[in-house]
Amino acid sequence: MHGTAAGCDAPPEYLEIKSVPDAAGRPVPVQYVLLDDIIDTETMRRGCIIHTTKGDVSTAQTHAELMRLFPHNGRFCEYARGMCVSFPHISSISEDGTIVLKNGRKLYCSRRKIRETLDCYRKYEFARLRKGGVRI
Repeated sequence: MHGTAAGCDAPPEYLEIKSVPDAAGRPVPVQYVLLDDIIDTETMRRGCIIHTTKGDVSTAQTHAELMRLFPHNGRFCEYARGMCVSFPHISSISEDGTIVLKNGRKLYCSRRKIRETLDCYRKYEFARLRKGGVRI
């Protein structure tokens, strides 16, 4: 589930994330993660890790469940099976599929997803530049 403070028609500003139970097995309350803070996601054994600008968030939700929560506005892209990246946090993508994030981390596209990821990133950048360089 996601929400927004700006109204119903605006894209969600945050996601409601079901967290992984703590070490004692007690349920942890729902966490709210701002979309602008999400850098990338990766699948782990039982759920996903969401890497954000404020730290990592572990969730019991599957990758498929998480992907359904993201807005479909071209801002997020699955660059490998079970892995997703947020385009505003990308510094560059090379033709060989190496994604360099603004924080210096490197991610690698699967061979089958390189062309699709590059095309999606170019469309995102084109749309962003048409809007005056603002984040979409």
